[in-house]
Amino acid sequence: MFYNPNNLQFRLRGIGAGVHRFECLIDSSLIDIAEVVSIIDIQGELSASHLFVFKMEIATTLGLICDRCTEGFDFPVKTPLEVIYIRSGSEEDMPDNGYLHTFDGIQLFEVDLTEDVHDAIFLKLPMKRLCRADCPGIPLTDSEPEEVDERFSPLAQLLSKLKSEEE
Repeated sequence: MFYNPNNLQFRLRGIGAGVHRFECLIDSSLIDIAEVVSIIDIQGELSASHLFVFKMEIATTLGLICDRCTEGFDFPVKTPLEVIYIRSGSEEDMPDNGYLHTFDGIQLFEVDLTEDVHDAIFLKLPMKRLCRADCPGIPLTDSEPEEVDERFSPLAQLLSKLKSEEE
């Protein structure tokens, strides 16, 4: 077997040309993203020729906190990832998609895709974390506190004045 199903290290020395399928179930601690709360399921294939092309589908669940209501929710992630390893000096023929790596054909024995998978999951973290699109947020109450701290009494008077002017 050219890979260990419990980590993201792939042995490339001696692998034959062609397409090789793989499946990895990775513990979330390996990726080091605190929001990942489930096993990371990676299914893919390695195309080996004069270069090595990893095409994979990454699936996991992130545990996030809603920016509006502060409730926790699960955010499923499913993202494709393609990582290309090409011999040094040949990279000018390939577009730089951010996941293009070069290698020395004499010294390459194994590759570790941990950082690439980390980046792919991290880029799926939403900027606005909402439990649902129509989340109303934290409910506000109109009741006034029973007792106002004396240090805030000028503000309380101002609030009362503003409310009376509105009416």
